[in-house]
This record gives sequence, structure tokens and C-alpha cells, in this order.
Amino acid sequence: HALRLRRLGSTTMLVDFVEKHFEADQIANIKKTITYLNRFQFFHFDSHVNHAVQRTLTNPKTRTFVAQAFSLMGYRFIVQESLGYYGIVPTDEINDGRLLTDMETFVVLGLKLVYDKCFDRGDIDEKANVETTINDFCDELSSFAREADWEIDNVKIRDALRRLRGNQIVSFDDKLNNEDDIPIKIRPFIRDVVSVDALNRIELFLLKKTGKPDEAEIVDTDDVVEPE
Repeated sequence: HALRLRRLGSTTMLVDFVEKHFEADQIANIKKTITYLNRFQFFHFDSHVNHAVQRTLTNPKTRTFVAQAFSLMGYRFIVQESLGYYGIVPTDEINDGRLLTDMETFVVLGLKLVYDKCFDRGDIDEKANVETTINDFCDELSSFAREADWEIDNVKIRDALRRLRGNQIVSFDDKLNNEDDIPIKIRPFIRDVVSVDALNRIELFLLKKTGKPDEAEIVDTDDVVEPE
């Protein structure tokens, strides 16, 4: 049966609860899993080999405890067993952490836009990852920015991608430099992180960024019909 984790009044009570319901190895793995999700936000079978975390999240009993623990801390726990990932998303109650820079915001929206376009075409792998390349992604974002008369540096896009990789919404080679064109994977949990329509949000972002509402109409190139 599902565990019912109550708001316990002290650390001692929580320790007693855990020791009563779990074996020593399960407790160790639960600790590792909570630490892992606090640091990386998502766990995906396709990108990391961490047996302690995997055992915890695939066991309904230990997963329920982890989910309820994060719920008490104000997180929404994500379970996508068919796609092989689990994660946490902060709710409005606690969503007061580090603010994204303008470039990071733009890149996150760009990741969601590219993911949605590829997903709609069925251009995904068996784990629902979308694969593209660094240069193609930079070109996609640069084309939107140019429409709003905002010149962006591809190096800054790459830097933002490096920082966002810590949340695992995007995956690529650790040896990325500022010239290489290498494959990147956009993970399916970008849809859990960004639930809004990315194209509309990019338009609003660029209007705010440039302050040129009359000149910043963004057109999705997939919807453009070439004249005969």
C-alpha cells in the first residue's frame, strides 16, 4: 500500500519512520536519490548510470516516499515510466530560486519550441528525445532574434546551454567548445519545465527585450508558404 508521509514534528520522528519502514540499503539509496534530484532535477535512464537512484525510483515503495518528501518541500514529482524518466518541478509555493538570465530564458524557450516541432513531426527516438545539432539550434534561435532586430552571439547561446545542462533538459558532449558542431539531445522533460506555447512566449519575450512591438512579429518558418 502507498505510504502516507505526514508532516513530522522533528528530525527524530522522520528518522524513526524511515528506519521502521525501510531496509538499510533502501535508506541509503533514498538519501542518494533525494540528493541527486535536488542537484540535477531529472533522472533519465538514457543519460546516467546511477544504480542507487534507479533502484529507488523503480521501486513503488521507495519512489512513493521520495515523491511525498518532495511534495512536502513544495515540488511536483514527475513520473514517466514509459519514457524512462523521473523528476521534480518547483511549484509556485517555492519557485523563488535563481532567476534565469535573458539568454537562458530565450534558450529554454527555444529548446521547448524545437522539441515541440520535432515531436509533432514524429522526429524523436524511442525515449522521446529530440536530436539536433548545436549549429542548427543556434541558427533557429538567431533567426527569431533577427526578426526582432536583436543580434545575439552564438557563443552566448552555447554558454547558456552549458549552464542549463545541469538540469538535464539538454544533453551533449562534455567537451563542447565555441566552434564544434556536435549533436545535442533535448530531453522530453522540457515539456514539464515549460508548459506554455513556446512560440507565443518567444514573441512576448522579444517584444519585451527589444521594446519594438511594431517590428517584432515572429513568423514560424514551418508555416510559411513559398509563392509559386
